Amino acid sequence: MKRIGIIYNERNAAAIELAKALAAKLKGLRHQCALFTTQQERSSGAYADGADILITVGGDGTILRTARIAVPRNVPILGVNMGKLGFMTELRGAAEAMERVPSYLNKRGWIEERSIIEVEISHTKGGRKSSYRSWALNEAVVGRGALARLITVDVSIDGARVTTYNADGVILASATGSTGYALAVGGPILDPRSTSLVLVPISPHLSLSNSLVLRAGTKVQMQVSTDHEARVSLDGQIHIELHKGDVVSGWRGSQVARFLRANPPAYFYETLTQRLNLRS
Repeated sequence: MKRIGIIYNERNAAAIELAKALAAKLKGLRHQCALFTTQQERSSGAYADGADILITVGGDGTILRTARIAVPRNVPILGVNMGKLGFMTELRGAAEAMERVPSYLNKRGWIEERSIIEVEISHTKGGRKSSYRSWALNEAVVGRGALARLITVDVSIDGARVTTYNADGVILASATGSTGYALAVGGPILDPRSTSLVLVPISPHLSLSNSLVLRAGTKVQMQVSTDHEARVSLDGQIHIELHKGDVVSGWRGSQVARFLRANPPAYFYETLTQRLNLRS
């Protein structure tokens, strides 16, 4: 018997229906199963303390929320795509999920490990210093606030100053995040199991416009050097206001996100153009 948590996107009617159907099927197979929405982080986290697997029913956003529960507990995720792109999901649609999910619970799959980005945000205000630590699976974005004005970000890598960006923002993405926001603004696609990071400016003005692919041990520091509002966003879920002099540091984390797979590693490339809605 497996202890399984199903986390679903409560704003997607098809996801709700499938989550309930999966729970009923898995209980019929004598597994312990519980349902949670993406908003029930506290209760789903408590359940995940003893879980064998977390199944997500939604899109990549549902996986990103679930990862915040799964990564610290080292619990694998099996993703069912009921959204649009679904780069991190394994199964596509209700029919495939209902047919194949039970086989993943019989040790017929393999574990894919994805790097995360550890993030430290250092504030300096009124001569007082403080810091905040967190992490992201996809990306850390230092960007402008509500005002449609460029921000200035001074970037250093391993203590060496690289450049000053005048831009809408700067993205530090993992390999997983390379197919997200970073890709949308012209960044490269990394192999999902790569331990490299990628640094991508957002609409730079008279600044370095090239993306930088960085080795796993690299530490990136992004210092805000502008007077108006800026903020850092982690996976589009955690948002923290930044002021002039604040520094956002990022590096490859020691923990990993674990995904349950049955498709071969080359499946990522096999389905790449399809997930991007491009003709192959």
